[in-house]
Amino acid sequence: MRVTLKGIELLAILGKQAIPFIALAPPVCKHLTSVLPAEVVDNCAMIQVCYGVTIVSFLGAVHWGVAMSSSLGMASAQAAQMANEAFIYSVLPSLAAWPVALMEPGAGSMVLAMLLPACYLADFARRNKGLPQWYMALRVPLTLAATFGMLLTATRHVHLEFDRAKQIADQAAANKAAADASAGK
Repeated sequence: MRVTLKGIELLAILGKQAIPFIALAPPVCKHLTSVLPAEVVDNCAMIQVCYGVTIVSFLGAVHWGVAMSSSLGMASAQAAQMANEAFIYSVLPSLAAWPVALMEPGAGSMVLAMLLPACYLADFARRNKGLPQWYMALRVPLTLAATFGMLLTATRHVHLEFDRAKQIADQAAANKAAADASAGK
C-alpha cells in the first residue's frame, strides 16, 4: 500500500512542525506576547535552539528505525551492509546537534541552520534505502521553514553583537576624547 499526502494534510503537518521554528525566532516571538508567557518570550532563542537540537536528533532516529525494520528480515549481505550504514548515520545528527545546546543562541542557531539542510541532503542520498516517499515530500518544506527560523535567530543575534560592538567603540572614543580634553590636547 502506498501512502500519499494530500495538500491539506501536508499543510497541517507542516504547520505543526514548522510553527516552533518560526514562532520562537526572536523577531517573531516578541510580537506574540499576548499568546506566549513572558518566560517563553524572554528565552525564545534558547528554546528554539533546544527544539532544533531535538529535531535534528529525531532526523537521525528515523534512520535507526529504518535500520531496525530492515535488519529484522535480512536476506543478504547487501541488506546487512545497508542496515549497518543506516545505524551509523542514525547517530551522527545527534552527535553533531547536542553540543549546540551548550552554545549561545546566536551561534547555536547558525550551526542548526547548517545541520538541518545537511540532514536533508543525507536523507536525499538515502531516499532509496528504506525511506518512504511521503517522508521526503515533507522534508523539503520543513527543512526550508526550520532553516529560515534558525537564520532569523542567527541574524538577530549578529545584529545584537554589532550593536554591542558599536557601543563599546563609541564608549572608547568618548573616553579617549575626554582624556585628550583633560590633557589639554
